[in-house]
Amino acid sequence: MYQILVRDDCTEAMKRLPDGSVHSVVCDPPYHLTSIVKRFGKEDAAPVKVPEGGTGAYARASKGFMGKTWDGGDVAFRVETWQEVYRVLKPGGHLLAFGGTRTYHRMACAIEDAGFEIRDSIHYTYGSGFPKSHNVAIGIDKAAGAMGHRGKRVGVAGNEVAGDDVETARHVPEHEGITDEAKAWKGWGTALKPAHEIIVVARKPLEGTVAANCLKHGTGAYNIDACRVPHGDDVDMDAVQRQQHSEGSIDGAFGAAALIGKEIATYKPDGRWPANFILSHDVNCSDESGCAPGCPCAAMDAQSGVSKSTGGKFSGTNALGQDSGWNAHNNRPVEVNRPTDTGGASRFFNVLPIDADDFAPFFYTSKASRKEREAGLGDMKSEDKKVANDHPTVKSLALMEWCVKLVTPPEGVVLDPFMGSGSTGIAALRNGFSFIGMEADEHYMDIAEARIRHHGGEPEVLR
Repeated sequence: MYQILVRDDCTEAMKRLPDGSVHSVVCDPPYHLTSIVKRFGKEDAAPVKVPEGGTGAYARASKGFMGKTWDGGDVAFRVETWQEVYRVLKPGGHLLAFGGTRTYHRMACAIEDAGFEIRDSIHYTYGSGFPKSHNVAIGIDKAAGAMGHRGKRVGVAGNEVAGDDVETARHVPEHEGITDEAKAWKGWGTALKPAHEIIVVARKPLEGTVAANCLKHGTGAYNIDACRVPHGDDVDMDAVQRQQHSEGSIDGAFGAAALIGKEIATYKPDGRWPANFILSHDVNCSDESGCAPGCPCAAMDAQSGVSKSTGGKFSGTNALGQDSGWNAHNNRPVEVNRPTDTGGASRFFNVLPIDADDFAPFFYTSKASRKEREAGLGDMKSEDKKVANDHPTVKSLALMEWCVKLVTPPEGVVLDPFMGSGSTGIAALRNGFSFIGMEADEHYMDIAEARIRHHGGEPEVLR
């Protein structure tokens, strides 16, 4: 097992890798939310002029998402980027690429145009995003001269006085509107609360059948058992169900004939089948106090209500779960000894564990705890710099471990062309996979190296 970290732009670094040399690619590329960087964010670009009383929105946007100019390009939208990923992957190798809700479609099209098969998408949800919404009523009042550029009411003499402020991430009283026009638009905004990211799931075409490809290259399938959803504590693992006799063509359908008279375990010991939907607890949830307001897990359970299995035989339900329709006359009941399995709907999905440590409230990203982000970076801190890992989109290790386990065979090689602060590398290391990471930013390269070393890795760094 090895870790190789390459300090270079991935479009150049990948050219030095042999064809078909990695088993999986798991990455979080730039989301390219700020196209204005192309106009105003270049090193030789003239400074953006902010008019008196203006907001400076273009000046801020020119720095890229959260001040990072690397987010303003188009590397994730280029077909040639993913053509290199395609080349270095083994046949049947999977690509998992995170994308933003507004721009992932452009990345998905580029991935498909590079030759990949789009197999699925995984939706990762969280509860700690906040809406960057424009308050329409405030905008109308400002345009009418009833408010200053800082969101203060304007008095009769034209001076700013205390009043309703603009909407921010923190709670402020709702703007009621000053002018009649603004009052008519009270409660209108321009953005929803961000609560999920989309992971594009793609696969390089197989050589022959799935079975043949798996045997030859070790790729082409998901490691289902490694990513199952754990059962709750109240599940009776001894519960069984028995397929009863059926007549006609149903005997050969879906393998039903081979199961007649046999007891089948109701629950797989390793958990439920993993879904393409991942839940995360809110940043304020804890084992001691439970779910905080706004937690996606609690919200789902509140809407679904508590369900409880009844046990005994199914009443009026046939072997295929059909009372009518095709072949319904051939179906027969299934005798079931079903245990009590109680809880909300979230128990059917992958739920990342609660981390009671303090979380860093970064916008729309999966939230890694501060302790997790900073582990191994003590030497990078100072009196002036309390937080060493200042990367704005750090993914949690629990999330990245689930991703790498899903698509990487034992002792396989994981590639992350957009390594950032190294979470994918740590996830690979902790699960026995070799890792190749590429990062163009020297500062983030240092952070990734230190974090991986903290977790027991001995990365070879190529600059």
